[in-house]
Amino acid sequence: MRPNNFLIISLFLFIISIPSLSSASEIVIKNTEPFVYVSISYSGDYSEVPQAINMLMYNARQQNILPTGPTFGIFPFSPLKEQKGASQWEIGFPVTPPINPQAPLQVKQWPERKVASISCPGTPGKKREAYTSLFNWLEANNFQQDGPIIERYLSLPSEMSSSTGNIEIWVPIKKKE
Repeated sequence: MRPNNFLIISLFLFIISIPSLSSASEIVIKNTEPFVYVSISYSGDYSEVPQAINMLMYNARQQNILPTGPTFGIFPFSPLKEQKGASQWEIGFPVTPPINPQAPLQVKQWPERKVASISCPGTPGKKREAYTSLFNWLEANNFQQDGPIIERYLSLPSEMSSSTGNIEIWVPIKKKE
């Protein structure tokens, strides 16, 4: 075999052995710590997340409230299932207490929870794949959802690219009875 062919074959084998950066990462069970957050309630379609984030940030800036972590959405429904009518959900970010926001912002606390977590690119197709993998994993491992889903936006939707890790999805879980 000629040296150039050997190099090409070696390079090819190396590349196909690298996990795909465009797909969702593995599912991890983690215990989240409780945290205080500021949020805004939103009634609308799941596709309106960017508008809700803009509304949250506008109101937070008006009140000089700064996030201490990534912005997130809290959804009492699965984004995989089509919702009939306007759904109620929240957009928020963690803050350092004490804090006293004015309406429409509200202060809340996320409790300590056991969650199944997966990271994925922020593109709609990749999010759908991640949710499908996550819910299939729950079923295969005898878990069920035990609370609202959190999508943590590690980069904001308008900035999302096809690089990995833009969104982390948390689904609170408990063992099936």
